Order: sequence, then C-alpha cells, then structure tokens
Amino acid sequence: MFKFLEPNKKEIDFVKRLNRSFNKYNSKKTPAGKRFYDIKLVYDAIVYGGPRMVSYLVSTIHKWMGSQTFYIIRIFDKDEKYGIKIGITHNNVDKRNLEGRYMNGYTSEEVLGLYYYDSGLAVSMLEDFVTKKFKGRNIKLNIDAPGKGEIFPESMEDEIIGAVENEYRKYEGYIGLRRK
Repeated sequence: MFKFLEPNKKEIDFVKRLNRSFNKYNSKKTPAGKRFYDIKLVYDAIVYGGPRMVSYLVSTIHKWMGSQTFYIIRIFDKDEKYGIKIGITHNNVDKRNLEGRYMNGYTSEEVLGLYYYDSGLAVSMLEDFVTKKFKGRNIKLNIDAPGKGEIFPESMEDEIIGAVENEYRKYEGYIGLRRK
C-alpha cells in the first residue's frame, strides 16, 4: 500500500504560485520567450524537486544554449519512400533516434553529415540558412513526427550537403540562445 505524504504549507504555497504564474503566461498570445515567470519559482522547484529537478533544468538549459549538432540524415517513411532530413539536437543523433520520434512513421538509415557547434545560436543560424535556401522544395513523406517539414527529395542530397559544407564555418564563433 502506498503512503502519501502530507504536503507542508511551503509546498502548497509553491504549487499555487507555480500554477498561477504558469496560467498567467501560458497562452498562444504570449510567445515562450516573452513569458516572465517569477525567478524564485526556479529556486523553489530545485528545493522541492531536488537532484531530479536539477538534472532536468540543466538538460533543458543545455538544449537552448549548450553544444549542438546540425545533422543531415537519410530517412524512410512507412511506405519505404525516402528523403533527406535536416535537424538539430543537443544530444547525438543516435540518442535522438532513441527518443521515440522515429517510431512514429519513419526510420533513420544513414547519417550523411554532422556539424558540431559550441552553442545553440550557431546551430539555429545554420538551420535557418538551409530552410530559407531550400524553401518550397521540401517534400511530405507519410510520417507523423516532429521535423516533418525538414525533409527534402533524395535528389537534393549533394546540393544540401554542399550548401551546408560551404556555410558551416560562418557560424562557428556565435554563442547564445538557440532561436527555436
């Protein structure tokens, strides 16, 4: 049988403040970067959540600011059609495959290129470059997963790799928050 702990007054107050703050700013009208939560909530979350909360927060901060990888992979959809997918991750590409997104209708067959940066800003700049350069040329495969708009015809493989190779070094010194 489970034993439930009685929350103390501080925990009850924390949860109420957390919910009020979240509900106040969590709307489509207020973009994520414009939501100004009470900074004390982070401290209190660490106090109440302990090492698990610290681990989660560090991972999230790393996702937005830490070292990142821009990748180009060859993917196949449910119908065995394939395309070239670009993406970014703060994990390595193999770990990203383990997140479950490729179980939702496509599989990664081959990594065609990996480009590492020290910061999230640099990788998002390269991704912006590629999506703008090849805008309107992406394809839709039979998948239901994040990143489905970042897939291009297999015939563009050399063109995409060449564009990334030429552009990659331009962003190496940029440090800052990833844009999306």
